[in-house]
Amino acid sequence: MSNNVAEYTAAVRALHRAERYTHPHVLLEMPRLPLRLQLRGEWRVRSDDLRALFRVAFAIICRMRAAGLRLLIRHIYREYNSEADSMANRGADGITATRN
Repeated sequence: MSNNVAEYTAAVRALHRAERYTHPHVLLEMPRLPLRLQLRGEWRVRSDDLRALFRVAFAIICRMRAAGLRLLIRHIYREYNSEADSMANRGADGITATRN
């Protein structure tokens, strides 16, 4: 699994979870700028591996907006998100260990 696929998968899971809450404001902080720009519709998704995940994420975003939820997608630099970066690295290490 590539980093991009892993991050899109995490974004889809987070959006699914956020969709269930009734809070009117949702903040999704993305560790990778390209992913944020794609989800905001500012960049195209060129990778076939990512298109299906993008469509799922975008459909959730559209449903959330139609329901009146305000979604903010923001880029957060890795140095300001060390806990999530550490968790991602441990998860990636676990995936690699199970494949070997």
